[in-house]
Amino acid sequence: MIQIEVTAEVIPGSGKMPAKQVVYVHTIGKDGKKRLHPERTTIALWDNQEALPAGPNYTLDPSSVYVGGKYGEMLLAPKLRQIPAGRGGAA
Repeated sequence: MIQIEVTAEVIPGSGKMPAKQVVYVHTIGKDGKKRLHPERTTIALWDNQEALPAGPNYTLDPSSVYVGGKYGEMLLAPKLRQIPAGRGGAA
């Protein structure tokens, strides 16, 4: 399970570009070990989506991964879901 920490920081959108919410992702290196520090990135807030409540207990929803494109490649459109307490999230 990929642990994601959602912040309250939202970067406003402009024109056709959506607003973005800043998140920190706990990633795994090529050596298979969890990186020492989470990495900062953003997720798009499409269609005037409300920002997610800030907190450390999120993961990628399985619907984030799908097959599409011209050649049927695997694609990722991040959708986050909260991890229930006691199910692997941060304490």
